[in-house]
Amino acid sequence: LSAPAPGREDKTIADTLEDEEQGTPESELAIKEDQMAFAEAFAALSPGEQFVLGRRFEIGNLDHETLKQIGRKIKRSRQRIQQIESQAKGRLKKLILSRR
Repeated sequence: LSAPAPGREDKTIADTLEDEEQGTPESELAIKEDQMAFAEAFAALSPGEQFVLGRRFEIGNLDHETLKQIGRKIKRSRQRIQQIESQAKGRLKKLILSRR
């Protein structure tokens, strides 16, 4: 395994067997922790904020929608949906950072 790889003298056979896209156990754990923190924070948002962010950012297998499309669904202006989105993103950030 420590012999040079055929055609790749700069790498050993062991190097070529490694999955370069696979993260370390530590990075995989950090990703899982981030996902859990996001899920908990998202669940703490109001139903309206969840509705808007879910559709704007395709959260929970929802299709992407524009501000105008979301506004039509809940009978609010595009500007109001933009305000809800901005408020929800701010709350999400605070909730996630407070869990660290």
